[in-house]
Amino acid sequence: MTGWRFAARTHVGLVRDGNEDAMYAGPRLLAVADGVGGSVAGEIASKITITTLSPLDSDSTVSDPLAALRDATHAADIQLRDAIAGDPRLSGMGTTLTAILSAGEQVGLAQLGDSRAYLMRDGELSQLTHDQTLVQSLVDEGQITAEEALVHPRRSWILRALDGRGEADPDVQLLTPVAGDRYLLCSDGLSDYVTADALSSTLRGAADLQTACDQLVDQALAAGAPDNVTCIVAEPVDGAPPDTAPVVGGAAAAPDRVRPAASAAGTAGAKRGGEVRSRGAGRRLAIVAGITLLLVVGAIVGTALYIRGQWYLADDHGYVAIYHGERGKVVGVSLSRHASTSKLPTSQVPQSDLDLLRSGQTAGHTRVTAEFETVRTDACNAWVADHPVKQPTVKKHRHTTPRQPAVQTRTLPSWCPPRP
Repeated sequence: MTGWRFAARTHVGLVRDGNEDAMYAGPRLLAVADGVGGSVAGEIASKITITTLSPLDSDSTVSDPLAALRDATHAADIQLRDAIAGDPRLSGMGTTLTAILSAGEQVGLAQLGDSRAYLMRDGELSQLTHDQTLVQSLVDEGQITAEEALVHPRRSWILRALDGRGEADPDVQLLTPVAGDRYLLCSDGLSDYVTADALSSTLRGAADLQTACDQLVDQALAAGAPDNVTCIVAEPVDGAPPDTAPVVGGAAAAPDRVRPAASAAGTAGAKRGGEVRSRGAGRRLAIVAGITLLLVVGAIVGTALYIRGQWYLADDHGYVAIYHGERGKVVGVSLSRHASTSKLPTSQVPQSDLDLLRSGQTAGHTRVTAEFETVRTDACNAWVADHPVKQPTVKKHRHTTPRQPAVQTRTLPSWCPPRP
């Protein structure tokens, strides 16, 4: 095969005001990105990512799809880093990415986060990707079931994403499409609200690709999906790639929300080019400079206020600690400060909660305090399970009534929460 026949659809969902999903469907490239960060510009992250990957669709020189997807993913991560450096208000934004690229006889799949890819072959549906989330790691370790993961309070916590930190390393694999296959790429707004059986039935029974897309999105909305819903359905094509215009949707098709300051200044300078001779030019320049200064100060103040509202859990020399601020540094200056260190050793923390400490997820003080109590309780329960109380042996003698042994008590570690 050398290309795709495809259809795509995206919907804002039943609750969100904007669409942070971005998608691209073309003759060679299929890609879905789900922006994370909410008000911290998730839609900008997804748009930058899709825009960076989209040239692969028209690049007929690509011979190694896995290398091309890795390189494009790293390039997108650099673009996110530069955008954040140019506007600190974007700090904290990120995006998932799932993309399939056809290059001659080879087809590659790349994934970061929890946007999924499925394959329908011979009437059987299989999931090609593996969610890179906290709850999926708990399922993998046998600590919770797949059903429990659907309602877990931390189900939205993504362990890997494109976030401009230079650590984007997607999972990649080679695919071998055959005639009759149907592929589905989707954001979690679809997979969280439409069961695997419903996905399978729709992909198998839909008469054409667009009908399949429409039915899947409608099913998610009927299930009450509050999140953005995006899907691409595609079939492999033998011969030359179809001469079909790509479908670009969601945040990828929206106008730019943030314009780089340098570009804005250049445009303003061009408009002023014919006015420099007038005595009012200096006054206008002063006004522009004043407005720019106010914007810069506003951005700095807004960022400072945001950072002041953030807290997170981390390791402090072997003990669980709470930090105030945002993890990381800017020009060598730390964005957080140590708030307090508990008596709970990190060596006693269960693996699932260690992932929480390492993730660097920030939140408000109330939530982080509650998370610490959860971690402490989990650790204490694990300690109790590993240290059962040994009951003394009672010896019986003839003609005597055995005495009841004294109830054995145990001393809990000092880091355990008070018990009733």
